[in-house]
Amino acid sequence: MHKQNNNNGKSASLLCGLVGVSLLVGCSSTLERKQANKDFDYQDVKLVTRPFVIPTRLQTPVYNNELKVPALAPAAQSGALAGDVDVRAPIQVLTLVPGSRAEADGSNMTLWFTARSVNQRIDNDIWNQLLGFMSRRGIAVADLNIQARTLDTDWFYATELLSPWTEQAEDEDQIQVHQRYRFTIKSDVERHRTGLTAQLLSHEAFEDGDRDETPVTSFEQRRYAGLMLNQLAQDYDHQLRLGEVSKSNSRAAMSLGVDDNGLTAWLVDAPFEATWPRLISLLPKLNFEITSKPESKGLIIVDYDEPDADFWKEHDIEPFGLDSGTYHLQLGEFKGKTSITLFDEDKKPVPTSVVSKMFIGMSKAFGREQAAVMKK
Repeated sequence: MHKQNNNNGKSASLLCGLVGVSLLVGCSSTLERKQANKDFDYQDVKLVTRPFVIPTRLQTPVYNNELKVPALAPAAQSGALAGDVDVRAPIQVLTLVPGSRAEADGSNMTLWFTARSVNQRIDNDIWNQLLGFMSRRGIAVADLNIQARTLDTDWFYATELLSPWTEQAEDEDQIQVHQRYRFTIKSDVERHRTGLTAQLLSHEAFEDGDRDETPVTSFEQRRYAGLMLNQLAQDYDHQLRLGEVSKSNSRAAMSLGVDDNGLTAWLVDAPFEATWPRLISLLPKLNFEITSKPESKGLIIVDYDEPDADFWKEHDIEPFGLDSGTYHLQLGEFKGKTSITLFDEDKKPVPTSVVSKMFIGMSKAFGREQAAVMKK
């Protein structure tokens, strides 16, 4: 009986200890999770040197510089020390897509995709996949530079691992990050491959509603860039498994680019004479009411009423995110293609973020319209 009580006491003590440890872990700050779990008092230690005394009856040894320790390089002196060293494991970029390869470049990360055939336009495929990922994640595009082949995201909220921010994450008091990224498309023509680079532009972190003022290190910049590329790789792999990438490539008649004025536009791989009637036929199906269409000016004026979620689900396309109102679609010829530029009722260009978000659904719908015309 006495032994049993003793064991219960030990169990209770052990349980209390575990609870205490759990509470300590749960209360640790973001900075503490990055640091080693030891103190850094060794930084205060001073090097004590004493002169090398040669006894009077002994000969002084011959000195040389063979074992002299060289001076520390300036680059090494600027590295992280003690509590500034991030002890978390670095992020490994996932090469889920066949033929992909990851490379690190300073604080940036690049994921290379190899074309599956010499005829595959891998640059366009990766570009369209990037835009599709932005739309599916609900991340707005702040700036798009077709010439420089860069895409800047708007600010978005996510968890520390860049998963979408949800009510569950908020209930669990997870760390919330507020970030912007720049994506750059690189070409390697000789190897028939395209690289996608992710670069963290801006970062904020919040824990329990309080902003973390700790500066972002180059290690963390590369870590977040790797996490973002992993999100893209997982989405690309998922789309390949669903067969959506190959389907969209086979029917792709539209790409995202710029018109002859440098404005963000949809570019159709068809002459004006073929694009005009297809667009006139498509727009009413997407809730655009055509009020005027002077073909000689290449202008289509429409009234748009944003549909509900059931409409987009029924048509199996991504929502446009376009405010209801009057819009002007200006068609023109640009580098052998037909450009479609969207303006509001004041004839001001619709923001790039909206045009790029609309592109996913518009290109899918346009491809279907093209396929329907070809069957007739």
